[in-house]
Amino acid sequence: PDIHGLEVVRAIKLQNPNLPVIVMSAMDPKEWGDRAVQAGASHYLPKPLRIEALRHEVELVQSGRAELDIVFADADPLLGRRLLLALQQAGCRVQQLPNGRAIASMINSRQHADVVIVDAGLDDAHAAVEACGARGVACFVAAGADEKNDDPLLRAGASMIISKPIDVDAVLLQARFLVAR
Repeated sequence: PDIHGLEVVRAIKLQNPNLPVIVMSAMDPKEWGDRAVQAGASHYLPKPLRIEALRHEVELVQSGRAELDIVFADADPLLGRRLLLALQQAGCRVQQLPNGRAIASMINSRQHADVVIVDAGLDDAHAAVEACGARGVACFVAAGADEKNDDPLLRAGASMIISKPIDVDAVLLQARFLVAR
């Protein structure tokens, strides 16, 4: 009773970073939901609780516990590091490769990946997308507003184009949907 709920979330995440945490609170969802996620929560539910909403969140957590295997390459080392940490924090097994050709080689050698994320700004992004398309691996192409090479990548086999900076929660929701099919 003497510890704030967000401190409990932080303590849980220190002990087990991959454990999903659902925070329930009567506090303002906009302000406290953001704070809960910053503290490490996977999900936030406002009170009063609707049982359907809680069931839905638990289902999301359970589907997320399947721990997706994600491989990615990003042209920007800082953004790549952020993506790596965010995906690991979400409970995924993540491998960062240096470029699209390395991803293509991995996929073509039939090493396992549930999802590939490749930066459209990489010169060899097309190789990764083609390999994923040929092997039926979900492939997201991350494109900035100034990158217009997304149409050829979609035709090469990308599952979808995602905007940079990458919204990890949205990507994982889509990835889980694609992998579950």
